[in-house]
Amino acid sequence: MNGFERRTEQKKQLILAITKEKLNHDRFHTATIKEIAKEAKVSQVSIYNYFGSKDELLFEAIGEMMEEQLKRYEHLLEDQMPYPKLMYTVMMEEMKFIKVINDCMKQSADIVAMQERVDRFLEMKFIPFLLKLVQRGQEEQYMAEGLREDELLFYFNMYQKAMNQFQETGRSDHAVISEERFIQFFFKGLMGDMRDAKIEKR
Repeated sequence: MNGFERRTEQKKQLILAITKEKLNHDRFHTATIKEIAKEAKVSQVSIYNYFGSKDELLFEAIGEMMEEQLKRYEHLLEDQMPYPKLMYTVMMEEMKFIKVINDCMKQSADIVAMQERVDRFLEMKFIPFLLKLVQRGQEEQYMAEGLREDELLFYFNMYQKAMNQFQETGRSDHAVISEERFIQFFFKGLMGDMRDAKIEKR
């Protein structure tokens, strides 16, 4: 990477950092490209050259957030912590992270298109991680025998939809169940308990 490319990348990362900060404070949808450019000390033309549009900038920022979270999950998998604790930790973090991403997507000018792009990211990058996570569970005999990949994907897709609905319910004062109870259903269904997965946080 030459000097020009390095400076360009630094500017792009600064713009993305400002975008993520606005997303975290629910201010991206009201911010203009002009305001973001001023904070980043670049021209509006530069932002359009780097990202194309405000929604492209939004997706780049959301993509970075998802990449960073996925790396954290990969590190957790590499740490070789006991499998029940690993699964519980990943699912609890994912529940909280999905709420963050949903809030970010709602700041898009086209939420449906943004959801489609996020879904493609999950299909290409998050699903392969989940399959590795499940494979370890199968190797350590925590999973039911004979599970096929399509069955696992169906289950996780069903769980993700339920998690999205749970997050929406949780916004009201009348949430049906707690986050921990929700995760309990993920692990054990209606007839189990969390004794194997309730492990103190590291």
